[in-house]
Amino acid sequence: MYTPKTVLNNQIEKENKFVSPMRNFFDDPKEYTNFNNEFIKSDYDFVRYQNREKIGKTTDKPLKDILKHIKKLDYVLVLGIALTLGGMTYSATNYYLSPKKVTNQRTRQIDIALITTLVVLLSLVMGTGSFVMAYREKDINEVEKIYNRLTIRLFDAFKEIDSSLDKDLFEKCNPDMAQVITALLIANMKDADVKELTKLANKISKQIEESPDFTLKEYTAEMKQALNIITNALIKNPDLCAAISSTFKGNMPMTINLSKQKIQKQK
Repeated sequence: MYTPKTVLNNQIEKENKFVSPMRNFFDDPKEYTNFNNEFIKSDYDFVRYQNREKIGKTTDKPLKDILKHIKKLDYVLVLGIALTLGGMTYSATNYYLSPKKVTNQRTRQIDIALITTLVVLLSLVMGTGSFVMAYREKDINEVEKIYNRLTIRLFDAFKEIDSSLDKDLFEKCNPDMAQVITALLIANMKDADVKELTKLANKISKQIEESPDFTLKEYTAEMKQALNIITNALIKNPDLCAAISSTFKGNMPMTINLSKQKIQKQK
C-alpha cells in the first residue's frame, strides 16, 4: 500500500541512487574514471573539511537539546560500560594496593574508591560525549545529502540555459561530480547564503526523518526554495556559475576554492 510517506521515500531513494550510485570498480565508465582521476588530485578533501565546519556552525544545537535526542537505551549502554570499567578498575587497584603494600588501610580504601569513581565518571562523560559527537556528525551528513540531491535540480536549471549539457555524463561521473558541485557551492557562496541554505536543508532532513505527514509535494516545494537560494547566489557570482557549468561538462576545477584559483592565475 502506497502512502504519501512511501511516495516521498521512493523519490528520495531515486535521487540518492542518482547522486551516489553503487559502483563496480572493474566496470566504471571511462567518463567516471577520467573525472575521478582529477578528483583524487584535487583539494576536495581539505575544502570539504572546511565546508563541514561551516555546516556544523549552523546545525549545532545546544547540548541540552542534543541530550534529549539520545535514546534511553544509549544511556543504559553508557552506564553499563562505565560500571564495567569501574568494576575492573576496582579489582585492579584493590590488587595493586594490597594490604601488604599499603599499611594504612583507611588511606588504601579512600584511594581505591577515588580512582574507581574517577574512572566511572570519566567513562560516563566520554560515552555521552561520543553520542553527542555522533549526533552532530549525523546532522552534517544529512545536510550534505540534501546539498547533493539539490545538484540534480541545479543541473536541470543549467540545462534550460545550456542545452549542450548531458545528463548521462552527470550520472556517469557521480558521486564525484555531485560532491564537487556541493563543495563548490559551500566554499564559494557568501556565508549568509550558506547559512540560510544549510538551515533549510537541515529543516528538510528533519522533516523527512521525523514527520510522518511530510509529503512529496512539500518536499518538492522546499527543495525549490533551496534551489532559489542557490540560483540567486550564482547570479551574483559569475565565476562560481561558470565553474559549476564547466564541472557539469566533466571538467574538474583547478581548485574547489575559487578565491585561491584567482590567486594562482594572478601569479
